[in-house]
Amino acid sequence: MVRIECPKCRTKKVYRLGNGKRRCSRCRYDFIPHRLPLYLTRDQWREIIRWFLLEQSSESVSLRTSIERKRYYELLP
Repeated sequence: MVRIECPKCRTKKVYRLGNGKRRCSRCRYDFIPHRLPLYLTRDQWREIIRWFLLEQSSESVSLRTSIERKRYYELLP
């Protein structure tokens, strides 16, 4: 079982709200689990890094890895 933690303060004490979101008991931050930070498999990370190092455009990387372009932008620093 994956333990959900707050993406802001990293505390593990969160509770479920009626709309499906979670709320942190420490900082009171509302969030949707597993949305941010991005959870990708090891193979997905390898593919993204590979195409990034080959200096491919974000559009071509998203097409080749089947990861949305928006999510790809969230990965970049």
